[in-house]
Order: sequence, then structure tokens, then C-alpha cells
Amino acid sequence: MNAVLRMDNVCYSVRGRVLLENISYTGEGSGCVALLGPNGAGKSVLLEICHGLIRPTSGSISWFGEKAGGMRDDVVMTLQKPMFLARSVTANLNYMLDVQACPRPARAARIAEVLREVNLEHKAEDEVSNLSGGEQQCLSIARALLSEPRAILLDEPTAQLDMASTENIERIINRLKNSGIKIIFTTHSPAQVRRLCDEVIFIDKGRLITCAPCEDFFKHISHPAVNAFVCSQSLF
Repeated sequence: MNAVLRMDNVCYSVRGRVLLENISYTGEGSGCVALLGPNGAGKSVLLEICHGLIRPTSGSISWFGEKAGGMRDDVVMTLQKPMFLARSVTANLNYMLDVQACPRPARAARIAEVLREVNLEHKAEDEVSNLSGGEQQCLSIARALLSEPRAILLDEPTAQLDMASTENIERIINRLKNSGIKIIFTTHSPAQVRRLCDEVIFIDKGRLITCAPCEDFFKHISHPAVNAFVCSQSLF
């Protein structure tokens, strides 16, 4: 079976500054993977490389057995601070369907479907500017789902959200994971990793420190960087 995601010695530098160094990883099957680590560890940069937004300085990325040379239609990414058109929720989703050249007769049902997935059907005609931060994250995920992806990359999807919004996003992530979509997301919250994830990739100072199934990761913390980070965060 081909790996869902394979990273081979991925490095990334900007003006001589090394941001990622020799990251290698192979992930198979569905499930939810966390890129965990402190601020500035390189998590978001690695996620952008996996998506194809930026190219590694050296090394390679493969998705579903195919070497990646840029962005793919079946691997989508949401940003920590998503950007939208100054229009309604439905208009934003229609714009994405324009880009995809989706036939108009099929659009209403498709938009209704993705809005149900993220609990936003009651906001369909609202202006995006009137949505809360949590609702905008939900809309960003709905927009990603229009591509019918095999994998979704989420960059800090619950950063600066209140508890209710965080719980809603986590319910959505669990539903997507259970539907067979591969989920990879960045976070600095061990508690969130415990609630959602099957596997943990811990990054510190641009290096992959450890990669393990979630239960094993928390049972066998031995690396000083991992121990220091986890002890500094809430586990509940």
C-alpha cells in the first residue's frame, strides 16, 4: 500500500536561516495527525510545504504514492486566519465552485451539503464579515470540502477561539476523520492532541524530535524538549 504522505529529508531555508532540517516521515491510512510543538518550531512552514504552497529547499514530498510538485486538488489547506470575499457565505462558496467550473444545477445541493457538515446551514445568506471567528473557521473548512479532498491540512484551526467554538471545530474534525479523510493539523495544545489524534509528530527548532502513536507519545516522554514542552502546557 502506498503511503498517504511521505516526507524525505525535507529542508527549508530562507536567506541562510534554516527553518526545517531533514524532516522525514511516512504516514499511512486515514486518521488524524498532529504537528505539535512550541511557537516558532516550524509547524506551519512544514504544513505549507506539504500543501505545495512553498517548495522545500531540498528533499521531497509525496502524496498517495505520487511525488508532489505543487498544490493538488485532493489535498487542501485552511489557514489560521482565513481570507474571504466581502460577500455572503453562499457567494463565497459559489465563487469556489466557479473556480472549479462546477455546473450550476448541482451547486445548491453541494453548498447545502458542505454547510451541514460544518453546522453553518443557518448562516448561508449572512455576510462573512458578520460571522464569528469560529464560524469563519467553519466556513474555511466548508470551502475546502467543495474540492472533495482526500486530505485536509489545518493550520491552528482553533487558535484564539472560545471554548464553544473550539468544541464545534473539534466535532467537525472528528466527523471528517471518521469519514476517511486524512487530517493533519498544527497545534501547540497537548490536550487537543489527546482528544483528537491518532498520531503525533513533535517538531522543535525545525527538527523532527519524535513521531509516535498518540497513546505512546504521552506514555513514553523521554526527550528533554518534549518533556519541557508538555510539562509547560495543560493536558486537560
